[in-house]
Amino acid sequence: MTGKIVLLMLLSILLLLFDFKRKRDKQKSIRASLLFLYTFTIFYAGMITRSIPPLFAVHILVILLSWGATVLYIIRDKLYLWIYALPLLNIALVFALNFLEGARYN
Repeated sequence: MTGKIVLLMLLSILLLLFDFKRKRDKQKSIRASLLFLYTFTIFYAGMITRSIPPLFAVHILVILLSWGATVLYIIRDKLYLWIYALPLLNIALVFALNFLEGARYN
């Protein structure tokens, strides 16, 4: 599953390169590249949620949603910033559960 997500992200980078070649908009390309980097980093940082399977499933879903928002930004120039906060909230929930319940989820 994670390999497919990484492959989708790499294909999205190709989409970004083709869009830049066609439109030559540097600001949009830099912003989209930073959003891809953010999504990819949060994807790997979210592997700590594997100890709680329902939260891991939600994390994967939220990463796919944020990846989709980035692709939507490349295609239609609509930026939904609140979607990018969702993976961080999921990771924060894992930290909160570990703090409140102890190291039970390790």
